[in-house]
Amino acid sequence: MPLFSPYHRFYFSQGFSVLPPPPAPYDPSSGNLMLQFTPGSLLNQSEQGTAPDSATISVGPQTSSACFPFNLYSFSVGCDSRDKPCVFNFTGLRFDERSQQETEVVWETAEVEACPKSSHCKLVPVELVDFEKLTSFQVTLNVNDKPRMWWADDLSLGWSDNQCEKAVCRSKVRDSVSKREDVPGGRKVISRALDFALFRG
Repeated sequence: MPLFSPYHRFYFSQGFSVLPPPPAPYDPSSGNLMLQFTPGSLLNQSEQGTAPDSATISVGPQTSSACFPFNLYSFSVGCDSRDKPCVFNFTGLRFDERSQQETEVVWETAEVEACPKSSHCKLVPVELVDFEKLTSFQVTLNVNDKPRMWWADDLSLGWSDNQCEKAVCRSKVRDSVSKREDVPGGRKVISRALDFALFRG
């Protein structure tokens, strides 16, 4: 199913869905569910809400709040390739008070081996260093300089500041599951908390 806000207060850009179904060449690294991201250039452009090739996960409407910056620790990933390596580019963004916009503050490239089999491939954990005090992060995937579908599980995040003052600030914002009205076909989808996310603090 498509998803929008499946875990706590994090928002996922269009292009994300939850498996199963349909079947994928990879198995979840924990639990029974995992993410699938389909770049917009691979989607039917006549459908509503076409996703960009860059996947974004953010704190959504809390971007400018001083109590919602988070750290990104790791993500287990794999892509739709049986020969060429999967080149994942991770970019961390932080809200800038002066410009009132998010700016890129950290980035990292990870090359993951292709999956030569048609099923039961293993996702590869990618450890991310210095992805701290972010308000969003983006993931782009290229195989031989072309976008491809990719899968992920065990997204590991944590709040950057766990002091009581910041925790109280976060607690005042309602933690709710959001609806996405603009999925293909006009369906209303409610996404529930998933087992792919690990949260520290």
